[in-house]
Amino acid sequence: MKLENMRDVIMTNLSEGYGGPHFVAKYIRNNETCLNIYCDSKNYDKFEQRILKEGPTNIVYCIISKWGKDRENHYTRIQKLFTENCFYLKTYSDIAGVLVGNKDFQTIISNNYGDGITEIAIFKKDDVRYSFASKCMWHMMGNHYGPTLRGNFNIYPYDCCNPKDTESCVSLSGEYITYAYDGFVAFVEQ
Repeated sequence: MKLENMRDVIMTNLSEGYGGPHFVAKYIRNNETCLNIYCDSKNYDKFEQRILKEGPTNIVYCIISKWGKDRENHYTRIQKLFTENCFYLKTYSDIAGVLVGNKDFQTIISNNYGDGITEIAIFKKDDVRYSFASKCMWHMMGNHYGPTLRGNFNIYPYDCCNPKDTESCVSLSGEYITYAYDGFVAFVEQ
């Protein structure tokens, strides 16, 4: 495809909800692998397929996953990200979130979905996918981010349990930014 048409190609093929085709074009131009895939593709459909299959997991990948023609599989791509190369667990929700805290404080992190199972990924600095998670989770999760948690806290198995009487699933220490998307919650160490 021609570089001079890139913005129009992107604008035409991303869903109407995405408002920044010029940013995607900029990200493509600034990443050699994405730029080569774009230039080597005969049309947008081939470009999108290649980015989602063989392209780098970066901002371009996130935006195309969420806003491209194959956006109905975005959920599956998040699930794959969550279950590979990080600490992964599931909790249960009756009030649409994940209970975090300790015996002295508690808060609910919204799962941006509702009641049922919440899938949780914890990305620590030494994880293989940490670089991607720390730079791109905001885009992958659709700009839904929650509070930053600092200190020592636990993640509990049920959002309506009493932390004084319930054993936690995992204990964390440090600073974590939280992100939520459609029943997924990510904790990304800072």
